[in-house]
Formats: sequence, structure tokens, C-alpha cells
Amino acid sequence: MTENLNESQLTAIYIGGPTLVLEIGGLRIITDPTLDPEGTSFKIDNKLTISKLSGPATNDVGVIDLVLLSHDQHSDNLDHAGRELMFKVGHTITTPAAAQRLKNGALGLSPGKMSK
Repeated sequence: MTENLNESQLTAIYIGGPTLVLEIGGLRIITDPTLDPEGTSFKIDNKLTISKLSGPATNDVGVIDLVLLSHDQHSDNLDHAGRELMFKVGHTITTPAAAQRLKNGALGLSPGKMSK
């Protein structure tokens, strides 16, 4: 596939934190969607809550075809708005453990094999 692509068919838009929108030949992929605004709080455990110090560069990411998620256990890789977007997209590639927790079209990849 890459031999048929030229530079104009490859774009990367940095949203903030771990979040990028990659467009490859018309396929739009978002990585680790963190789209909550500045000040959003996340409960870490019974004693600790953290707040975002800055928001994303934009929440208008357009149409997304696929979510590439490194893991779902921390809000700095998948926050509330990112989770909403992920469920709307319906196609996520992540770890097998995250795929089991998330369901909704998530595909878990491990070295050498795929699982649902």
C-alpha cells in the first residue's frame, strides 16, 4: 500500500498529549484520544484525583475511521471525550486486555495474533 502513496496522501495533526490524527490515503486514525477540556478531573483511586492542566488544541477532529489505543487504564491515554469518540467510531485497535474491557468493536492485538 505505501508504495502507491505520495506525500500529499500522508498527514499528521498533533492534537496534544498522546493524541494525533493520522490520515493515510484517506483513512483517518486517531491515537490515544484525549479530548477533554482543561480542568477536567479524573479519580485515580479512593484518595487521589487529578485535573488536566491544558486541553487539546482542538476538539474538531472530523470523521475518524479507526482508533489506535495503547491502553485504556489511564485517563491520560483515554479520557471521557476520547471514550465517547471511540464508541462512536466503533473500530479500535488496542491490547487484548483493553479489547475485553471495552468491547464495542475493539480488536486486541498481541505479538503474532489478533483477538476480539
